[in-house]
This record gives sequence, structure tokens and C-alpha cells, in this order.
Amino acid sequence: MIYLKTAEAHLNIESQPGMSVNGVHGETYSFSEPTMIQCFIFYNNEIKEPFVLISADLIWFSSKMSREMRREIATLCETNYSKVALAATHSHGTQNPDPDFSYGGSCSDLSDFLKSAIREIVNKTLCRQPIQVSVEHSSILVPNISINRRKLAISFRPQIQFRVQSLFNARKFSDNRLDVVCFRNIKTGTVHGLLTRFTCHPVSDPENFKGSDYPGYFKRFVKSSFSEEPVVMFLQGFCGDVRPNFRRMPTSFKDHFLDWIIGYRFRKSRVGDSQNLAQKLANYALLAAHAGKDLTKPGCWDATSVEEPVILENSVSCGRVVDITTWNIAGLKLTFVSAEILSGFIPNKFLKSPHLFVGYTNGMIGYLAPWYEKRFGGYEIDGSRSYFGLTARISNDTCLRVSEHIIGASTIHETTRDK
Repeated sequence: MIYLKTAEAHLNIESQPGMSVNGVHGETYSFSEPTMIQCFIFYNNEIKEPFVLISADLIWFSSKMSREMRREIATLCETNYSKVALAATHSHGTQNPDPDFSYGGSCSDLSDFLKSAIREIVNKTLCRQPIQVSVEHSSILVPNISINRRKLAISFRPQIQFRVQSLFNARKFSDNRLDVVCFRNIKTGTVHGLLTRFTCHPVSDPENFKGSDYPGYFKRFVKSSFSEEPVVMFLQGFCGDVRPNFRRMPTSFKDHFLDWIIGYRFRKSRVGDSQNLAQKLANYALLAAHAGKDLTKPGCWDATSVEEPVILENSVSCGRVVDITTWNIAGLKLTFVSAEILSGFIPNKFLKSPHLFVGYTNGMIGYLAPWYEKRFGGYEIDGSRSYFGLTARISNDTCLRVSEHIIGASTIHETTRDK
């Protein structure tokens, strides 16, 4: 039997002063959907150690704070370190909480603010009555919302050359599945909680907006569609190279010429884009929620955490580790990775399985690309390194080892003990 406790609260990180969002500095901001934080605690009547999953509308959690809070929560909930996960939706309308990263600046007070919010939501959830639930999963393809943004095309600046640019690339893989896990009350048949996962950069709000971007609207739209108003949690997939497919429409001969030469370009996000994207996604989520297959396998109940050191191409360790944590909750598998990871890391054989691949969880080390993508360079490989304090590219060996851990996660049944 599976039992679930759920809770949510306003995070309101966008109200914290002294920081920029989306890399935009200044005090002239508008606000989108408020940021929230949710917590799910899963229990098995045969095993005492629960799984604790927290998701926040945040660009990422710092690795240092994630390790500290996972240990604290494990002690508080009398569980294992590997059974605690802190996931961020990667919403770009929020501030950078890691002082080691230069993206948009950071604030020393933000870490304490987040720790307090995490403690409050965990304690709030622990006070709830556990509900016996079934686990129903459905995966549905969502067209025309997200697209791969990495394309090799001719560039005229600073000289004529072929290089990877941020352009529409419909031929390149992007994970456009929406996973919906419905936790249904065994006694009443009502929905007690919804766990969702989609893969798309939350950059659908204009740059000067603070807030949760489309994940926040999506959760509210889905929640309000059920009379019982269940807690809805959003997990971000491997979206390092996937963004909304907002096309810049040509208005001149030059625009038409560039579309023909290099391909479709992205336009800037506009007011209303995040709501429209979220509503489309919510419509698909409701279809999936009513078409789920029961996965409940009470005997499947395990977790593992692996930390892979990040070695750069110059053979220097940057002092960081990639955390790869995998759960099996009653037949539902989740793999969490502490990186801004590109979609190519998802093994093809898992695309039709109830296996959720989640990035931006338990910390952040920067962009992580498959080894075969590195030769093309581009923002994710080279341009972003200065923001994350990386003096060289991440080595192929590190990328391959992370890939091996992700692929091997499907067969792991051992539990890593407290760290």
C-alpha cells in the first residue's frame, strides 16, 4: 500500500530585493504568476523510510544548499539521504541563489530565505494525514509548444562561418512528452495529488517579468480543473537545449532571406505567452490525467544516489559533482540530475516507459551536453561557461560516465545509505 502526504505554499521569491532576474538588472519589473513550493511525502506501509520530493518555482538550487537541506530533511523525516530530492522548475523569472555563479548576480540572503521556506513546507506536509493512493501514469505527446534550439547554420558575424546558433531545429530531438502521474485516493476515487513533468525552458515571460513563468500558470490551471483542487507539482525535464517555439515572423526581404539561409529565428517573449503556453499544456494534462494506467507495485521501493566528479578537458577538477539520484516508487521511476542537461541524454528505449527524467534537481553544475554535441560548440558548450565559472569544457569522460549512470538507473535496486 502506498500513502501520500501533500502540501503547498506561496514561495514569493520574486519579492526578495537586490537581485536581477533573466540577467536583467534594474528596478522596473512586472509580475507574472507568483512562485510556489510543493512537497510530496511518499510512504510504504512495509518500509519506514519515506520519499520526500520538493519542487519550487526557482531557476535552480545551489549544490551546497541542496546537500545541506537533504541531510537535514532526511534526519527530520527519519529517512535516507537518497530519498530526498529538491527540484527546481528552472523558471527564469526568479533570482540566482548560487553565489558561485555570475548569472544575473546573486544575493547572500536568498539561501537563508530558501532554507526557511523548505523547512516550513516539509513541516507543513508532515502534519498532514497520509492518504492511501493508487499510482496512475500517462504520457502524452504535446505538439507545437517546444522545439530544440541548437542548429548548425552559417553565421556572418564576426566572420562568415558555420556554427551552432539559437534557431528552430525541428529535425533535432526534443522530448515533447508530458508525463502525468495521478495519485488517486483509494477510498474516494478523488485525485489527491498530481505529479507532472514537461521539457521546455520557462522563458515565455518577457525579460523584465518576475515570477514562475508558464509552470506556475500551468499548475494553477490544472488544479482549478478538479473540484478537489489537488496539489499539482511540476518537474522540469532535460531542457538544456529546448525552448518555446515562438517564431519570429518575417516582415522584410532581409527577414525572408535570413529564414531561407539560416532557418527560422526565435522572437522575444510577449505578455500573455506564458499563460497561452500553460493553458495548452494544461489541456493535454487533463486528457492524460483521465487516461492513466495503474502502476502500483508495492514491492518496488528503492533509491540510489551517485556523485560523479566534474573533470574539465584540461584534466582539472572544478570541485563540483553531478548528483544522479534515481527512485522507484511503486513502479514509477524518476531520475534526477543536478545539471542544465541537454535532451540527448535521454535513452531512446525509455521514451515510452513510465520513467521521468528530471533536471535542475539537488543542485546545479552548469550545462551538461552529450559528448557528440561538444564538437559543435555553441552557447551551451562554450558561451555559458563564464556564468558557471568553468575555465574549460567539461570532459568527454565526465559526460560519458553521467550517461552511463542515467542508462544504468533503470536497473538499480540498491539504496545508498546516509552521507
